[in-house]
Amino acid sequence: GTPFYIYFTKETIRKMSEKFFKQNNHNNTDVNHDDNVTTENTLIESWISESIKHDKSYKYGFALPEGTWYVSYKINDDETWNLIKSGELKGFSLAGAFIQKMNPIDHEDTLSEIKNILKSVK
Repeated sequence: GTPFYIYFTKETIRKMSEKFFKQNNHNNTDVNHDDNVTTENTLIESWISESIKHDKSYKYGFALPEGTWYVSYKINDDETWNLIKSGELKGFSLAGAFIQKMNPIDHEDTLSEIKNILKSVK
């Protein structure tokens, strides 16, 4: 219930993207991590930025750090598409078990937990 932010290194993001494809998760989507997964939507492209100014994401108005993972999807699910068109849904995130493993209340151990979780990403 408590929001928190996690920073991932470029290397970890690359490993996460490789694992995502290796496990054939590329067409699995849900809304707001509700676990109501559909395979109706189609991943069109995926890339990890190697440059802020020279990456194709720059022409779309993004100037996020090198190592940012970008994806584009064809949304075939009408309900999800309507949420996007209305502005209720504005982005994507990657769901992972590392969120359930964290205890954001225990701030002293949080960094140690993050390191251990990231080591388990292969």
